[in-house]
Amino acid sequence: KNRMMKVVTAMEDSFRAIRGAETTPELFENVQIKAYGSTTPLSSVAQVIIDSPTRASITCFDPEVTPAVRDGIRDNMPGMNFNPQIEEGVVIVPIPR
Repeated sequence: KNRMMKVVTAMEDSFRAIRGAETTPELFENVQIKAYGSTTPLSSVAQVIIDSPTRASITCFDPEVTPAVRDGIRDNMPGMNFNPQIEEGVVIVPIPR
């Protein structure tokens, strides 16, 4: 039963990463960022806001980690083809349809 629950939990996590019709902040839930000398979850260094179905804005709590957040999203989300950019201290992620 324990092994089956682990499989179900892993499957639920992978389903959260699949983009459906509506984009949600959970799309970025598993992104790890290299900041402060270690790897940390994105949620501990920034806030994700979905501006529209094709655009997300990520505001970092510390502006010094903004380049690390951009690089982490670009490098740690294979298959998504995100090309994040920094605009006025905010990471802008265009989300392809």
